Amino acid sequence: MCTRSDRDLASAFESALAEGDGVAGAHCIHERWMRGQFPAHIETALDLLWKQAGASIPDWLPMRYVSWLPAAYDVAARFTAKGSGRSNIYLILLDYPDRRGDAHGVYVGMSRYSPAQRFDQHKAGIRAAGSVLKR
Repeated sequence: MCTRSDRDLASAFESALAEGDGVAGAHCIHERWMRGQFPAHIETALDLLWKQAGASIPDWLPMRYVSWLPAAYDVAARFTAKGSGRSNIYLILLDYPDRRGDAHGVYVGMSRYSPAQRFDQHKAGIRAAGSVLKR
């Protein structure tokens, strides 16, 4: 996606909407987000995608704009594994609508389960931290 022009990316997003393809649409939105597109455009794209392809949108796509997400990706990209292990690191976006300023935070966890499995466990309340359950 990162090698596509803005025009190609917009066309791919329109195709994803027409086909109800939440995964392709999510990748398009994510790329536009990382390019620093205006927040209102990201919010509009998210709204359209949820209306057209809600059932197939991957769990990793936030439901609303988070201003510091590109910086978080930049920081995370600097880390590399020194070897293979038995644990996975995962992040969960937390909502704090009652907080002034940025209404989001991040929970960082480590588990022997895959990030997708652990996220499903968190949503089900299995060994979930209170900070995650409340947010």
